[in-house]
Amino acid sequence: MSRRATLPRALSSSTPEPIKTAMPAVTPSIASTSAWSLSSPSTWPKWLIALVIGVPLTVGGAYWYYSQQKKRPVGMKRSIPSGGSKAQHGRHLGAGDSAGSTPVFSPMKFQEPKTLVEKIAYLKNEGNKLFRDKRYMDAKKSYTEAIELAMQSNYKDLDLAQNLQNRAACNEQLKHFEEVVADCSAAIGIDKGYAKAYARRSRALERAGKLHEAVYDLVAASILTSFQNDDYRQRSEKLLNDLAKKISHDVMKERKAGNHRPKLSRTFVHQFNHGFTQDPLKAELEKIDQSQDETDLSRIQLALVSLDKGNYDRVIGLCTETLDTCPADQRTIPRLLRGTMHFLYGNTTEAKTDLIYVAQSDHATLKEKSNARIKLACLLLQDQVMPDEVLSRLNDAAELDPSNPDIFFHKAQCYMLFNQFEECLKDFCKCRELQGNNNSTCTFHIAHIEFRIRMSQNPSDMRPFATLEEQISTLGSSEAFVLLGQLYLEMKDFEKAEIFYKRALLPNDDSHNAVVFTQQAMLEMMWHENKDVAQTLLAKALLADPNYSPAVELIMDLELQAGNMEAAKEHYQRCLDLAKSEAELVSVVQAYQIGEAGHAVYANLGIEDQSPLRNP
Repeated sequence: MSRRATLPRALSSSTPEPIKTAMPAVTPSIASTSAWSLSSPSTWPKWLIALVIGVPLTVGGAYWYYSQQKKRPVGMKRSIPSGGSKAQHGRHLGAGDSAGSTPVFSPMKFQEPKTLVEKIAYLKNEGNKLFRDKRYMDAKKSYTEAIELAMQSNYKDLDLAQNLQNRAACNEQLKHFEEVVADCSAAIGIDKGYAKAYARRSRALERAGKLHEAVYDLVAASILTSFQNDDYRQRSEKLLNDLAKKISHDVMKERKAGNHRPKLSRTFVHQFNHGFTQDPLKAELEKIDQSQDETDLSRIQLALVSLDKGNYDRVIGLCTETLDTCPADQRTIPRLLRGTMHFLYGNTTEAKTDLIYVAQSDHATLKEKSNARIKLACLLLQDQVMPDEVLSRLNDAAELDPSNPDIFFHKAQCYMLFNQFEECLKDFCKCRELQGNNNSTCTFHIAHIEFRIRMSQNPSDMRPFATLEEQISTLGSSEAFVLLGQLYLEMKDFEKAEIFYKRALLPNDDSHNAVVFTQQAMLEMMWHENKDVAQTLLAKALLADPNYSPAVELIMDLELQAGNMEAAKEHYQRCLDLAKSEAELVSVVQAYQIGEAGHAVYANLGIEDQSPLRNP
């Protein structure tokens, strides 16, 4: 499948239907990806790659087809310059253009311009000269005279758009940003495909704090230049990131003010707890006879049972009730549990308060102290603290409790995140040794990291992959099968990926089902581009776990592809409700904002759609 952009110089007045796209079978090679997720091999940010090839996907990508543009509408006096491409639409001579451009009129040949066209061209060239000499106010006056002559004669051609944009360039240098917006808007009103005017207006809008509008304009400029302008690309990355951070901050601020908590995913909680085999909370839960009536349980026992059964909303309140009445020497477990729940909800400040109390308490056991220290170190990752500090905290915990395998498990996970695979391997081996060499999770992680090391040494050698498959297949672990499915997906071996995703659906373990169904949906879109099957699989994922955010994000992406903006917005709102931190929100907000902006811009530019999703 190929993609070719044919972008309009001037645009028809018809309103296109919503643009839709399909997801291609394009994934990076194993050698270029991280150890824990799919990623793009490109150095471009994921959202920008998605815009270039279509509406953004949190996992995967999409192809856009651009149709040939119809004839220019009535009223345009100038044709496309000889040798110019439609993708370079709107690149006129004037302020900020290259010195090698050829002016329409040379004042050296026409010292006494007589016709209207000659007078306008003379003034424009005078403005260009003054602009190059950095005499911006004088240049502005020349461009203004040219604009007024054209307006008085109702001579609205592309030269008028150019002069308006040139005057905007002067206003930009003079820091008259409202006038920049006005002039660029007037230029775009004449020439809808004027990339430079969109880009300049975007800068002025950004200065005014209008980030949404600035993003839309920069997306338009990028589309009109076929994404070949490095300045637009870099500015887009920064601008979209700033917008996403602002929206994420505002969402979290509003949530905190209203004392609202995100919905917790059972899959997320299970994955979190999976790394704590020595958690004192588990030991306390095992002491409770859950066949008893709730009225026979203490507040802290009821809190532990509620966590185990997935009734997460009750846990923090029950812990607080316990702390209000219990003596000082019995407060470590309720504070450890409450701190853990605050951690899961993304309430960093509250989590730190409780976990630090336990880590420093004279009444806490060794396991309680080391568990609190591990979770405090993990909190630093949420705060995006430097890796050395996180590892330093975990090393401190290891000195306190050197026989605790959970510490080495989390150290290994950190080293994996930081791409330090040799150190990662050592700590996974230490964790397995402390657990008695019978832990399947550590075993498959060790096999995986050994594979990554060998592949980094010789990416063309596929023998390590066969060895990894043999090692992991014998474990019978759902988590291991998911990993193999993902690795085959990275290699674009879709048949093998499908086999291992199916094997990951174990009859006696449904804790990974939401993950498996979501991965299968991604595979379906990348392999067969079948949205209906993907939607069915995602419905199964949400049936297994209604709050599994990756499934909700992928549904949002599919709706963006299909041009179903109302449905996409609904799922976007669900993503906001499920996010636990500003950092987690940013990528979701970027995906939605660039999708929304892309649809609006494509529609505004009049680009027709020939998407397979819409025209099978």
